[in-house]
Parts: sequence; structure tokens; C-alpha cells
Amino acid sequence: MSSFLHNRWIDGFVIFSGLAVLASVVRALWKLLKPLIPARIQKRSEVLLELQQELKTNPSILKATELLAGRVPHATIEGILRTIGEPLSATELSLRQDLDHLFGLLQRVAIAVNVSKLVSRAEAECFSWYFREIQKHPILSDYFYSSGFLDLWDFAQSWAEKFEMEI
Repeated sequence: MSSFLHNRWIDGFVIFSGLAVLASVVRALWKLLKPLIPARIQKRSEVLLELQQELKTNPSILKATELLAGRVPHATIEGILRTIGEPLSATELSLRQDLDHLFGLLQRVAIAVNVSKLVSRAEAECFSWYFREIQKHPILSDYFYSSGFLDLWDFAQSWAEKFEMEI
């Protein structure tokens, strides 16, 4: 019986020692990560501010937003984004570059939310209009697939589904 109590005492000591080591490791990790938390919040604010500023002030993105907003017929967007056929005029090429610039910026938003998790979906709500507008243009799905904007397309689709559920 005394060996039984002796073994229990050893088991208790081992468990206590393990918890003490675990607490030390957690404390050390906290000390390492604590300075990064304010930096992450600062980085998130900087990213959101930068993206919003570019959406509001970049002339290229403003022209692309007009295209996306439906002020231009779908056929025009389809013509600009075609990958096969007659070459694009200088104006069409410029508009395509404007759209690519807008799509690149929105792709950064999608990556910040879905991949890096730097920005929450709620924080990205200010960009929701753009993602819902993207879903209104069926030609974009093929263009995004062939141009590498897949994160943007997936994110826009998820946003459209969320929006439909709320209505």
C-alpha cells in the first residue's frame, strides 16, 4: 500500500511539474507576442485606410468603378475583357487596365480577410458594394479565372450569398 501512495505522490508531482512548465511556456509566449498585438492592430488600420484612400482618390479606380456600377452596358465590359478576338483599341486597353487595377485592390481586400486574416469580414463591410457589383457581371467569372483573381471571385461570391441570406 505504501508503494501505491508513493506512486500517486510521484504522479501528482509529475503533473504539477508539467503544469508549471506549461505555465512558464505560456508566459514566455505572451511576452514575445504581446508587443506584436498593437502592431497588428496598427497594421490593420493602415491597410484599411490605404485601401479606402485608393478607392476614393485613384483616377484609374474611379473610372473602373463607373464601369462596374452599370453606367456602361455589360456588352462593353465583355468587349473590354475578352481574351480572344480582335485586338483592343487604346481606349479599351486603358479601361481594361483600370479594371485590373480595381480588381487587384479588391483582391488585396479578399486576401486580407480570407488568407492573412488581418482584416475581419465586419471590417471589410465598407467594401461590400464592390463585391456585390462584381457578382452582377457574369463575364467576370471567366475573366477572373483566366487572370488569377480567384480569391477575389470566391470572396465576392461569398459576399453575394451573405447578402442574399440577409434579404
